[in-house]
Amino acid sequence: MILREEITASIRYIALSHCWGKEQPLKTTRDTFQAHKQGIRLSQLPRTFQDAVKVCQWFDIYYLWIDSLCIIQGDGEDWHNQAGRMADIYEGAYVVIFSSAVRDSTTGFLLDWEKRYKEEYNDFRDVKHAIRSTEILDNSPPFDTIPPNHDKTDNEYPIYSRGWCFQEQLVAIRILHFLRSDIFFQCRSEYRGEFGSVPASTGLKLDFTIIERGKGSIGSPLKPYRVYNTSFWLDLIENFSEKRLTYASDKLPALSGIASRFYCASHRCGQYIAGMWERHLMRYLLLYTPFWLDHKTQRLPNFVAPSFAWPSIDGRLEWLRYPEYSEFSAEVIKWVVKPCGANLFGNLSHASLTISGASLPGIIVSRVSSHGRPGVKLGDVITKPVLLDVPDELDTLEGKGVFCLKLGEINVKAVGLLLQPLTTSATLKRVGFFQSIPNRSFEESQKDTFEII
Repeated sequence: MILREEITASIRYIALSHCWGKEQPLKTTRDTFQAHKQGIRLSQLPRTFQDAVKVCQWFDIYYLWIDSLCIIQGDGEDWHNQAGRMADIYEGAYVVIFSSAVRDSTTGFLLDWEKRYKEEYNDFRDVKHAIRSTEILDNSPPFDTIPPNHDKTDNEYPIYSRGWCFQEQLVAIRILHFLRSDIFFQCRSEYRGEFGSVPASTGLKLDFTIIERGKGSIGSPLKPYRVYNTSFWLDLIENFSEKRLTYASDKLPALSGIASRFYCASHRCGQYIAGMWERHLMRYLLLYTPFWLDHKTQRLPNFVAPSFAWPSIDGRLEWLRYPEYSEFSAEVIKWVVKPCGANLFGNLSHASLTISGASLPGIIVSRVSSHGRPGVKLGDVITKPVLLDVPDELDTLEGKGVFCLKLGEINVKAVGLLLQPLTTSATLKRVGFFQSIPNRSFEESQKDTFEII
C-alpha cells in the first residue's frame, strides 16, 4: 500500500466499486496501517480484490484504489476527509471496475467470465483489445441488460441499488461492468458490450464537464460547460432516494461529490441547503412519499437532515411537478445550515428554514380514503387525503394538531406542507404534504411565519 503523498507524478490507476455485504472485506485500520504499508500478499486479498488486481494487469496499470484498504476504517477523521474526495477519486480513475453481480468481496467477479474467455483468448492481455474493439456486433441488446436500468438489481446486480455506487457510476469517466455473463464498457457517450451498443443517455448520466484528456489521472483539469436545471436535480434525488446505504447517515456524503460538481457547473443554483438548492427552494419542498408504491419509509432516528429536507426520510420519494412559470405564494425568510466539517456538501450538525405563508390550523384524522390515508380536520370540514412523509407515524399523529402551510396552488387546489409544533421549542417539523385542499379555504387566513427544523 502506497500513500498519496508518496506519488510525485500524475499516474494511472484503477478504482473498484463493490458491495461490502455481510462478509466484511479486508480493511485497513489504525492497527493494520503500518503492516499494510509494508505490503499485502495477494493470497490475503478476498477473491473480488484479487480479480481487480488481474484487471489492472490486463491494462498494465500498477495502482489500484479500493475503499476498504485506502481509507482507514474506524477512524472518523480520516473518513470525513476522504468522503468529500470520493467522487474525485472515481472520476480520476483510468477505469472503474463494477463488480456488478456479487454481493460481497468473497465471491469474485471473474469466475464464470474467466472460464469462458480462456477458450476465446490466448492471453488475458488480449481482453483489453476486445473491450476497445470497434468490431462489435451492431445489434442492440435487450433493454433490461443495460446495468443502470436493470429491473432485478436487488437479486442479480445488487451494486446498482447501493447509494455510494450511484455516485461512483455517475462521475466515472469509464466503467467496466462485470455482469454474470457479459461485460459492458461504459463511457460518457455510450455503452458497449458483447451484444452491441446503446447510447448512455438511456440511463441517468452526469456529464458536467468536457474531459480534456484521453486518460484518467489524479489532478487532471475539468471544465464545467453545462448548467443543469431544477428538474435534473429532482430527478436525480428521486433515483437516489431508493438506493440503499449501510449507514443512513451517509445520505449527504454519498451525494456530496455530485453536489459539488452541480454547484461548480451552475453557480446560479445558489447555496446548498441539506440536499437542496437555494434557487427554486420551494420546488424542492414539494417532494413527497408516494402512497401507491409497495414500500415503507422511515424517519431517521438520529439527525441527518432537517425535517423539511429529503435526506431526513429513508425510502422512495417523488416530487410534484409544479408548473414551471407559476409563482409560489409562500416566501422563504431565511435558512441556516451548519456543516459538521469542512465539506459544505456533507454531514450537518444543524439546519433550519424560516418561511412565511398562509396557513390553517387543523387536526390529523385517520383513514379518510379506501387506501387508509389520513386527512386533516379544518373546523367542521375534513379534507381529502393527505400524504404523510412516514405513513407509519399515523398512529402517533392521529388527533394531533398541525398547521397546513400553503406554498402555492395548482388548478385551484392549494399545495403545501403539514407542520407539527414541537413541544420543546417554538419550532415545527414537517410531517407531510397536501395537494387537495381547495384554494378558497386559505382566502381568509393570515400569513404566519414558521421556523422548521
